[in-house]
Amino acid sequence: MDMDKNNKDLKEDTWDKESIKDLELNIINNILECKTVLAIETCMSFAKFLKLKSISKNNYPLFLLFLEIQNHWVIDSLIDEDDPFLFLNSIQPNNYLILSILRLLTKYHPKIIYQKTLSVLLGFLEYVYSAPEDGYNLNPLNYNDVNNIGKYLNKEKDQDFPNNKCIISILNQLGSLEGKSEDPNMEQMARQANNIIECFLNQKKKMVDIIPQSLLTLSENIAEEIPPEYIYSN
Repeated sequence: MDMDKNNKDLKEDTWDKESIKDLELNIINNILECKTVLAIETCMSFAKFLKLKSISKNNYPLFLLFLEIQNHWVIDSLIDEDDPFLFLNSIQPNNYLILSILRLLTKYHPKIIYQKTLSVLLGFLEYVYSAPEDGYNLNPLNYNDVNNIGKYLNKEKDQDFPNNKCIISILNQLGSLEGKSEDPNMEQMARQANNIIECFLNQKKKMVDIIPQSLLTLSENIAEEIPPEYIYSN
């Protein structure tokens, strides 16, 4: 009787490769959610390991996952002393990467996103659209995309503030497409890019005068950033 029970338990404890893979993914997802001090510190170590491996065309989606983490200790571990504006520029521009960046810019609010994370995202867009027609042909931006870039302009800082300077550069590049094509999407997008710059530079205007209020309103449900307990980063 006992032998039969042991045989039954043995069958129930059999793991296949798919089950083990699911377990591994579940553990990694729990780490990336960064909801506990232990997860934060583990994620910081994971980010440092990634940094040592260096970003490449074979692993950059994993770096994007880390950039989505709203914890500046993790981001600092990932970027370290690198120039954030150049962090992604070793990757050949492609639709997946551009759309991922636009998704993050759309997802976050200017007062929530970590400025170094924002610099990484903006730096790559500046790189892609430095030749605006080529960038547009690769991935056409639209009116909403431009608003989700422009919403990060900070009127409390001047135009030489690094992120403001990068946004203005991107919008200038896109705005240069105005009148260059009969494509109505391009024309609307380019005009809005120019309008946003004009609004930012005009001290009598507020950004809400040109960008929808919904993009500038801060949600009341803001998750508090969890600090590491034993590992500190300035």
